[in-house]
Amino acid sequence: QRQFRNYIKNRDWGWFVIIRKTKPLIGVPNPEEELRVLEEKAKSAYGAYEEQLNTKKVLEAENESLADEIGQLKAKLNAEQGDLTSYQEKAAKLSTQKADLEVQLQECE
Repeated sequence: QRQFRNYIKNRDWGWFVIIRKTKPLIGVPNPEEELRVLEEKAKSAYGAYEEQLNTKKVLEAENESLADEIGQLKAKLNAEQGDLTSYQEKAAKLSTQKADLEVQLQECE
């Protein structure tokens, strides 16, 4: 009852109204400060994300250049192996000709 009488007596007093309205706000965190902290976190996370994207682009470009180089080396290797088979065929023909000529030489003697 005593508190109710004090409330009735003081409810129209200006300072009492101000105190009653501001008392719930005491100890409440500042939303602007929280927003600033969240923005900083978001910026740092986005910076890391952009860095990862740039790294990914660089690695993809490097991967493509290496794939092109591998393709060129395979083509070169196939060309050289093709030349190698032709050389082997020529060597086989020459060895058969040599054997034939040796047989003819022995027959002539």
